[in-house]
Amino acid sequence: KRKPHRETVRVSSVNRTFGTILGSVLTKECGELPEDTYTVEAQGGGGQSFGAFIPKGLTIRLEGDANDYFGKGLSGGKLTVRPTAGSTFAPEENIIIGNVALYGATGGEAYINGIAGERFCVRNSGANAVAEGCGDHGCEYMTGGRVVILGATGKNFAAGMSGGIAYVLDENHELYLRLNKQMVDMEAVTERHDGEELRTLIEHHVRETGSPLGKRVLDHFQEYLPKFKKIIPRDYKRMITTIGQMEEKGMKQRFIHFKRKFVPALSGAIMGVMLMSTTCFAAGGTSAVTQPLENLKTLVIAVIGAVGVIILAKNVMEFAQAYQQQDSSTMNSALKGVVAGIIMAGISTVLTFLGF
Repeated sequence: KRKPHRETVRVSSVNRTFGTILGSVLTKECGELPEDTYTVEAQGGGGQSFGAFIPKGLTIRLEGDANDYFGKGLSGGKLTVRPTAGSTFAPEENIIIGNVALYGATGGEAYINGIAGERFCVRNSGANAVAEGCGDHGCEYMTGGRVVILGATGKNFAAGMSGGIAYVLDENHELYLRLNKQMVDMEAVTERHDGEELRTLIEHHVRETGSPLGKRVLDHFQEYLPKFKKIIPRDYKRMITTIGQMEEKGMKQRFIHFKRKFVPALSGAIMGVMLMSTTCFAAGGTSAVTQPLENLKTLVIAVIGAVGVIILAKNVMEFAQAYQQQDSSTMNSALKGVVAGIIMAGISTVLTFLGF
């Protein structure tokens, strides 16, 4: 049931909510699936609500075009649309899906190799989408997710948008005339994270659709980057900034607490183990003149202790750095190293004092 599977089908406008029942069955029978487990290659004209509500694990690739409500309620699945093979028109200059696409989407991905109709991504709350233009009222009432528009938008863009981020390629510097500025700000894409996020979304778009426009943008990304505008709701931006500041403040305070409480104790333990190991090594050196065999054993034990001290010191530093960055995975790994170092140094010390 959970093995990758692929089907090819013909569709037309009479096939409404194509893929919805399949998605329901997959969820019921298999639960959550890895991405692209089931792939449907569709050809033709998709009917209304094409790919509505499809879950993660189900991918539908449409070669042709689609009606209104494309990807309505998208719930983790993946949808792509590209023109029919052999088409002679420029995709970025022609509408390929109807109005109200991705209405109320909560998750998943959608890549449209062409222009979307009106109210694109209205009430989107978690899906990532790329289109090469859209009609009026794009990203209306959007509350989450990421949207990239590689072309012009219609009027009233981002009206009522309270969450998520949209990146718009504004080559003709006309977006400010079409943007509803009541709740959002328009700014250049200057942050490194934003640039990386934008590039990644376009890369996915090109990989999924073969978009010629997307390829051009990627090939000259540094030239195109200044032409993009980032649209972000003011309250959403304020919230993200506040969360970042609080997290940074919290991490600094935790690191200060760590240095005050734990670093001195660990440093003392390291010095103690190093002193004992040095004593052991010195004892081995004294006996070297008269007892070569005994000295060899002592030397091996001392070397084990020295290696233990090195491992201990190395992992203590790694733990301190990971604690500052709140990297739990590295912290756990470093703690294991600390324990291993203490055990090795401790065994060396005990064996030496027992006269082994």
